[in-house]
Amino acid sequence: MSPAGEAALRCPHVRVRGLMTIPPADADREANLGYFREVRALYVDMNEKLFHNELEYLSMGMSGDYA
Repeated sequence: MSPAGEAALRCPHVRVRGLMTIPPADADREANLGYFREVRALYVDMNEKLFHNELEYLSMGMSGDYA
């Protein structure tokens, strides 16, 4: 599970709307895809188990990362 997600749930004035990630600047395209897969898996897991499918956003990478 995600300790950060669990901590956010204990904060009454924090509303988690999604996850955002930017891969390391020096990573190549294939490495970036690995980061994106991992963050998507975390998003799906957290959304289901912690946030009851209420997360709305998954933002990954920068414009240059888009194929």
